[in-house]
Amino acid sequence: MFVNGYDREETMSFELSTDGPRLMRFPYPVCWAGATVEECKAVNDFYFTDRIEICLRLSSAEPEAVDEIDGRIYRTRFPHVFFKHPFHHLRYSYVQPRNAVHFSYAPETLAALRKTGCFPPDGEFFREFRLTPELEILIRRFTELLGHTMERNALDRLDLTAYELLCELLLERNAPPDRQEFHRDDILAIASYLKQSFRHEIDYEELAHRHGLSLRSFFRCWGRHFEVSPARFVLKLKLEEAARRLRETSYTAADIAAFVRLGDCAYFAKVFRKHYGMTPLEYRRKHAPGHLLERARALPPNARRV
Repeated sequence: MFVNGYDREETMSFELSTDGPRLMRFPYPVCWAGATVEECKAVNDFYFTDRIEICLRLSSAEPEAVDEIDGRIYRTRFPHVFFKHPFHHLRYSYVQPRNAVHFSYAPETLAALRKTGCFPPDGEFFREFRLTPELEILIRRFTELLGHTMERNALDRLDLTAYELLCELLLERNAPPDRQEFHRDDILAIASYLKQSFRHEIDYEELAHRHGLSLRSFFRCWGRHFEVSPARFVLKLKLEEAARRLRETSYTAADIAAFVRLGDCAYFAKVFRKHYGMTPLEYRRKHAPGHLLERARALPPNARRV
């Protein structure tokens, strides 16, 4: 694991005051921020009254962190986030190298942060998470900003990045717990790609391999999340785009069929009617604005016939 922006040969743990002028009146300004890089043999004993802290414990040579909060022991696997609520006695120690980043807010922001869902209710201290590419980017940006806190607009960017981290952790909270369910993200990524690329030839086998799936696994996983096959999914996208163009443009049916790659006019009319219950021309007459209908009527009969 990593804390970007710092030499892994270094061992350090630091915290900076981020009190300073901001350009924006952001509702959640960070008041303290810091990082732990390969630090070991630490003993910590806290009782916060003047802040709330969010600590992303990214990695450690130890398999889990052991924390004592108000006399109760908690064991949490890495990586995880530690929400340090005020007015609790927090104690922990470790002897193996550990990497983390943390940031703090003033206590008066606590109620508002809880309303957003980004900060848990009192009594919930730990959440495990997956270190996704989105989180890696934000952590990298956060640690880089820690080296520039006196520079223009740096504190504004630090506030935004810290809040983005909180939001991303919230979005990641319901991540599926096993690898089979992780394929849900792969399938949704493929579906997003199909929505953008439905006009192009789709090599499903290559697309599946790109996401670490065999073609057979892809179709099986797809069926868990969609009621129609990938081919039907793409056909629906093509027909929806064709319908939009019939409503909003004066392009001929032949032009629209060619654009969405639905074959000639006869095939286009057949699949369109099956989906919408009317021919493309009937659909246009029903839905298109008057000026587009006039332009369509001015076209040669063979261009309008569907």
